[in-house]
Amino acid sequence: MKLLIISLLIGSLYGANLKSIIDATIGNNGNIKAKEYESLANGAEVASLSASSMPTVDIVAELSKNSPKGAFTPGESATLSILLNYKIYDSGKRANLTRAKKLEQRATNFEKRAIERSLSLKAIKLYYNYFKAVANLKAISSRDSALKAQLNRLKKLKSVGLVTSEEVSRIKSAIEQNRYAKESIKFAMQSTLERLKLLSHKKIKFLKLNYFKNPNRVTFSPLFNIKKIRALANSLNYNQKAIESAYKPQVGLKYRYSKSKFADTAPSPFGKLPEHNSKLSIQASMRLYDGGTIKQKGEALKYKRLSLLSLANELLREQKMNLKLSKIELRSIRAKIKSAKSAYLSAKESYKRVKKEYEAGLIEYVTYLDALTQKAVTFGQYKEAIYDLEVAKASIFYYSGANLKGAIR
Repeated sequence: MKLLIISLLIGSLYGANLKSIIDATIGNNGNIKAKEYESLANGAEVASLSASSMPTVDIVAELSKNSPKGAFTPGESATLSILLNYKIYDSGKRANLTRAKKLEQRATNFEKRAIERSLSLKAIKLYYNYFKAVANLKAISSRDSALKAQLNRLKKLKSVGLVTSEEVSRIKSAIEQNRYAKESIKFAMQSTLERLKLLSHKKIKFLKLNYFKNPNRVTFSPLFNIKKIRALANSLNYNQKAIESAYKPQVGLKYRYSKSKFADTAPSPFGKLPEHNSKLSIQASMRLYDGGTIKQKGEALKYKRLSLLSLANELLREQKMNLKLSKIELRSIRAKIKSAKSAYLSAKESYKRVKKEYEAGLIEYVTYLDALTQKAVTFGQYKEAIYDLEVAKASIFYYSGANLKGAIR
């Protein structure tokens, strides 16, 4: 029981399946965190715009000394004022700016999701590249074992003078070449694993194999980078309305209340200066002429919006094309798997026959080595095709706009 608990603990610490790699990649990436902060900043700006609908209250203290003093101008004065400002009507400027900022926040969130999916697909490709290397290592290792078995057999035969040193040397040479191939594959495996560690910020000792569901019924949805561009285009529409609201009436209310204290006053036939003062005003304004400045700013935003929408449409066409090609690739790889499996089974049977004939001395070493190599190569090709199929499935889910993590079995 203790051993089971320890093994599970080690597996949870060092083993990684595809879902855990995707989670770690998304959770630890600096670009994604940057977008989260940017979204929070946009949210704060939205809250600021919403708060601007409330009246503002300011307090102002003023000390002044005047010279010369007069009947209405005291030598010294101290005034405390309360100012209230309230925008009664702005022709929709604040509302449009708030809508624009909310759409910018939404665009930031879409961009964050786009980065997440892009990184997820990158992790998926690295993940299956690792297993392709594992399959090739297994194929090379089986070839290595067969060559070593033949070397031991030939050494025994050489000791009784039944084979020459040349045959033994050829086997040794093939073993050395095989060793180099093994080390190259091991390096590729380690490189892929290190890239996965870098991408996910996760300590990985070994990988657990996962497969994708078959993408039989996948609902199409635009990619998040397209949604981001559309959201930005819509935000420009509201920004344009906010700018052009300057041509419409703007109504504001202002109220000022002041209390003053005076010193060093001059005699006045009108009595003391009033210590309390208040003023209420309503101001209405509207831009009549500016040489077309605001209109041109609005036009500029209009064309930027049309530019973004055109880009979004082109990216949507590209997404549909990539989805179509991914489906074609899936069919092609499935056919490749059948072909590779057939080739491997044929090579396996051929190797069994050639091995017997070689050990019986009926065929040359070159024929035996070719059969052994063909068996290893076809096995590697068969396994590579299986993992290529998983990447093709992931590509279909990616270009259809589906949830990649949710598509893992």
